[in-house]
Amino acid sequence: MMKTVLRFMMPVICMMAMAMGCNQGSQDRDIRGAIAAKTKTDIHFAGVQYTVKDGVVTLVGTCPTLKAKEQVLKTLRGIRVIKDVKDELRIAPLVLDSTLVFRQAVDSVLARYPYVLAKVSDSAIALQGEVMSGELAGLAKALKQVNPYGSVDTTGLRAVN
Repeated sequence: MMKTVLRFMMPVICMMAMAMGCNQGSQDRDIRGAIAAKTKTDIHFAGVQYTVKDGVVTLVGTCPTLKAKEQVLKTLRGIRVIKDVKDELRIAPLVLDSTLVFRQAVDSVLARYPYVLAKVSDSAIALQGEVMSGELAGLAKALKQVNPYGSVDTTGLRAVN
């Protein structure tokens, strides 16, 4: 009797586990999108980059003051589905130059790619992190539209299934 129950329950349990795993990737994208929306209007995020994996946000980059860093963290606490924040931000001078709007445009594209970081200079975008195997070409194409005359370096990306 127990073997019969287990035989019928195992496929259900496996399907639920797979669905939860797929759901997490979708939730990571939603979190990344919510953060991207906030970064467009909050100057405190000007030197901040982030990735999202399994509901955990990792922050890297620079904030000009401790108060700015605290504001970034406070903003993220307002996004309820974030499980945790790994704060790797440093306090250092931050120059707001002509690349700010360019960085924001790149960040808008990356809203769909929660595991990717971009280093942006005047005319170059260098990517690092992970991207789903079938999404690499779409990501490169979208960034090329943002940066039609510059370069998009994807050598720092690792394709995962």
